[in-house]
Amino acid sequence: MVNIIDLTRRKTSFHSIITRLNDCWGDCCASGSKPENIKQKRCGHRMDLARDDIRQTLIEILESEAVYLTKNK
Repeated sequence: MVNIIDLTRRKTSFHSIITRLNDCWGDCCASGSKPENIKQKRCGHRMDLARDDIRQTLIEILESEAVYLTKNK
């Protein structure tokens, strides 16, 4: 997961952003997330995929990343 984040967020293919993952949120004790949390942060825990809004948000993010990765082959 960290590799995917790095590859999709770096500005050039030569500069990793791994040291800049300071905006991650959530932990095993987090009470859950809202769609805006998922859109604003790179990673998090406890996404309740039984909720339609959370599942749809995740799908939208994954689809946009797939488009980005396809363009940059």
